[in-house]
Amino acid sequence: MFFTYLKLFLNVKIISAALATISFLILCIYFTINQNWLGLSFQTNPGGYGIKIANIYNNNLKPHLSKGDIVVAIRNIHFGTASVDSETIQPHPSIYSRDSVAHYITFLENENRLHNILEHNEVQLVLINGSSVTVKVQQRGLKDVPFNFWLQITFALLSVITGYFVYFKQRKQTAVRHFLVSIAGFFIMGSSWAVLMNRSVALTSDIYRAFDIFSHLGITLLIGGLLSMVWCYPRRLEPHNMPRLIYSILLIFWIIDSLHLIDSLTFAFYSPMFFSFAFITVFAVMQWKVTSKLPADRTILKWMFFFIFSVTGFLLLFVFIPRSLISFSLVSQNFEYAILLFFYFGIALVLTRYRMINLEFWWSFMWGGYFSLSISALIYFILVTTFEINSLLVLSIAIFLGAISFFPFRQWIKSQFKTAPQHELEHYLPTLVELLFTARSNHSLSMQWESILIRIFNPITLTSRKNPVDMVEIDNDGTILRVPDFQPEYAIELAYSNQGKRLFVDADVQLAQTMYQLTRKAIDLNLARNKGAEEERTRIVRDLHDDVGAKLITIIHRAGSSQVADLCRSALQDIRDIMSYLG
Repeated sequence: MFFTYLKLFLNVKIISAALATISFLILCIYFTINQNWLGLSFQTNPGGYGIKIANIYNNNLKPHLSKGDIVVAIRNIHFGTASVDSETIQPHPSIYSRDSVAHYITFLENENRLHNILEHNEVQLVLINGSSVTVKVQQRGLKDVPFNFWLQITFALLSVITGYFVYFKQRKQTAVRHFLVSIAGFFIMGSSWAVLMNRSVALTSDIYRAFDIFSHLGITLLIGGLLSMVWCYPRRLEPHNMPRLIYSILLIFWIIDSLHLIDSLTFAFYSPMFFSFAFITVFAVMQWKVTSKLPADRTILKWMFFFIFSVTGFLLLFVFIPRSLISFSLVSQNFEYAILLFFYFGIALVLTRYRMINLEFWWSFMWGGYFSLSISALIYFILVTTFEINSLLVLSIAIFLGAISFFPFRQWIKSQFKTAPQHELEHYLPTLVELLFTARSNHSLSMQWESILIRIFNPITLTSRKNPVDMVEIDNDGTILRVPDFQPEYAIELAYSNQGKRLFVDADVQLAQTMYQLTRKAIDLNLARNKGAEEERTRIVRDLHDDVGAKLITIIHRAGSSQVADLCRSALQDIRDIMSYLG
């Protein structure tokens, strides 16, 4: 086993991927550290004009600047003045409020001007009150890099580790390759955004543009890999070349966006993203039909639904729709990363076929939540586009109305997909009592035991195998329930509960184990009763032979008449017949 993993670890593809990952990380860290720094950290100004000083790390500046001061421009005698605003320190690299190429080019020019200004030893910060403060430009060090950068890099690295884990476990599956593509996309996107979102003040326009394009490429691969994975897992749909078409279309959109072939920065970015949500739903429905008679695959598909729709629904409502309409997300960037990482962890467990079969509660909960989020998004979109009302109050109203629909829709889902049996012992207790009181022997109890298992679980097949077990257990990803038999060298195997409509769950194990223990006690009581009856019969036979029989023989020998002797002989024969019957 060790040499197998060593050979796999030394695989050329793995080594190449690891080197590419390390190289890109080094590149991101290099461009993050290799920046000019003012010894200050900034945050956006709620007033919308300039940027606010958040922290002062250079002690020489504390007499001249204070937390909360608003900086509106940075200037240098050689390169003039460059204005600063919220986009300067925290732009969204891939989703722009400036939905025009001209606006984006203007932003890049200002970014480049700021970078050139910071190339000199001293600059002046122009405050909102008109005063200016001279600041010495320093070289950024590792300790000066914001914690958010390392956190986002950690998220990206954890996704790569998850991809390696899945590759080691299930490298031969087609769906795993598409999952790895999506992981690579998340890594590229997250690392690129970490550089852009945590720059000290400004990068050159070329470097900013390069990482911006990389981040868009990462999103393209993330979406393409996810769509292709759903197409191929748990069953590969027809036609088999659909993933190539998916990647080709998404790459076309990425090229259009990168080369600015149309005068819109959001169209080429948002269109594939919103369409991907729709196509994931279509592909999932197709997979649902294909796996109708495959309960193990159907359960895997349910878990994949749970992770995909819960995460995409959350991102759709709290990230993408708000960004497209009000230009900012309702949750932090780090929280978005954490949600995506949770998604990849979940899909990794699905692909490695961990036995996650207790899904009845979460299945209905997920669909109810997804429907509720969809209703909220639809109401929010109608209010914003039709009535041109755009505020957090409107979003709160939309979420409230969507939440109202959660419980009735969830109950409807539970009624439509309810395939699990009633697991309460009280439901089957009358049947068990009837079994115990009507069985005439242990063999009869054993036969009735198989009958009651069939009645409870309705399996496709029930077989008796020479593979004894002491406890009820689930095997083969929930398709087999193995139950102890009352013949010590055998076990009973039930395959596919409810005629293949569902897998066995832990509640089935508890119910079958309880029923088995009660039946086992009944058999033990029956054995004890039979043993007691046998001992009583033996005592009666012994008493009849030793006591009554001996007395009758004595009477025969001492009888004064032949009639009394004959009567005693008749009684002695009757006793012998009774002894023979009891024996």
